Amino acid sequence: MLIAIYQIPLEFQHLHNLNWIHMNCPRCQAPLSAGKFHNIPMHKCTSCEGMLIPQKNLLKILQRLSMDLSMSISLHSPIKPVENNNEHCNCPSCQKEMSNYGYMGSKTVIIDNCSDCWLLWVDALEIGTMALLYARTEKRSEYRELKSLSRQSDLVADYMIQNAVFEAFAYGYMMG
Repeated sequence: MLIAIYQIPLEFQHLHNLNWIHMNCPRCQAPLSAGKFHNIPMHKCTSCEGMLIPQKNLLKILQRLSMDLSMSISLHSPIKPVENNNEHCNCPSCQKEMSNYGYMGSKTVIIDNCSDCWLLWVDALEIGTMALLYARTEKRSEYRELKSLSRQSDLVADYMIQNAVFEAFAYGYMMG
């Protein structure tokens, strides 16, 4: 089963009267709106809904978005890549060309990064797919941890059985 690209409706709180500089979307040139997503500051395009996110906040956003996803996502379902036209964009803050790379080292999602401003540009479909990848990775990690704990409890049980057999043998040897 191939998981389709997932667009997450963000509960974005627009903020007014901030002293943030005016910036435009690097994709469609529409104005970026300053706001917060669950108290995490970010800018969102008023047209294409792409987002400008401080790098340090990406993990918080993905954790928040993936909470509900981890219950419904399969460990092994492939996730459909987000179409990428390999188009470079300029940072809305400093106007320098942003580099791009595959999120989690894959080509499923290619995100744009400004290493000077420590900002990420994430297109609307990319953040949803990143949340799916993050949720699946977390679920796989939990599965491995449970499997490891199961193996550990099996080892303890084996040790206890071996110890009981040895003690029974030793007790029988001493008695008899």
